[in-house]
Amino acid sequence: GGLLTLPMTSLRAQRAAPRVLHVMSYREDWQWNKDQLRGFMEELGLPDTQLEVVALDAKHADPSVMKRAAQEALGLMAKWKPDLVYTNDDAAQSGFAVQAATQHPRTPFVYSGVNKEHADYGFDKMPNVTGVLEREHFAGTLALLRELKPGLAKLRIAIVLDDDPTWAGVSARIRQDLQRHPDVEVVQWLQPRTLEEYQSALLALPG
Repeated sequence: GGLLTLPMTSLRAQRAAPRVLHVMSYREDWQWNKDQLRGFMEELGLPDTQLEVVALDAKHADPSVMKRAAQEALGLMAKWKPDLVYTNDDAAQSGFAVQAATQHPRTPFVYSGVNKEHADYGFDKMPNVTGVLEREHFAGTLALLRELKPGLAKLRIAIVLDDDPTWAGVSARIRQDLQRHPDVEVVQWLQPRTLEEYQSALLALPG
């Protein structure tokens, strides 16, 4: 991502308890979301922070749920005027951060868990946005497999993904990595769309 030196001194100076808005892509009760937020706040190191959280619930079956939540977050930006905005995963970038960071160029935005490229959202042209890209550990997984299955001339693997747009970039990077591993054979590329399809696919794969 881009490089942004967060104005920590000015955050402390602006008010006794700086305001942080966190817009999460999914639901508040998902542990991954909780862990991301906890880690971010620990590193931020501002004990008196005022925190507001908006959960976009991007996996909800009704897409209007996410749109309403994104509008709520945009409203908070205008009304509450946070000193810092933290967003996680791709849905929060496309559904909220691109518009919010453009409308509020003096507010720092920090993201985590993003699968697309920094420039895919136009963040390379926004000096107020930085973050941590999430990258799959494909080469490391292959190395672990070789340790677990020494002596195999060829590794046979199946790749199972859901239909979330997040996985388009992941798939492209894996396909590119595979070109450097001629000893790996992908026996199946699967994209089940329901729990039943997923269960059926996994049960069939060992054969």
